Amino acid sequence: MLKALLFFVALVAVAGIGGCAYLQHPKFGPSMDSIRNAAVLASPNYVDGLYRFSTVLVLRINSNNGAVAMATHIISEKSLR
Repeated sequence: MLKALLFFVALVAVAGIGGCAYLQHPKFGPSMDSIRNAAVLASPNYVDGLYRFSTVLVLRINSNNGAVAMATHIISEKSLR
C-alpha cells in the first residue's frame, strides 16, 4: 500500500513538473517582461482589464451559403458586444 501511494505521489509530481515545462515552450511563450507588458497595456484592444482580440471573419463550408454564414457571423458578433 505504501509503495502504491509513493508511486502515485511521484507520478503526480512528474506530471506537474512536465506540465510546467511544457507551458514554458515557445509556442505558449515565456512570461511577459515589463516592456512587453507595457505594450499590451497600451494597446487599444486592452479595455477594462481584458484583451479583446480583433475578429477575423472565417466562412466555413457547410450547408449554409456565404451570405447566410456572413449574416450569422454579424448577428453573433453584435450579441458579444
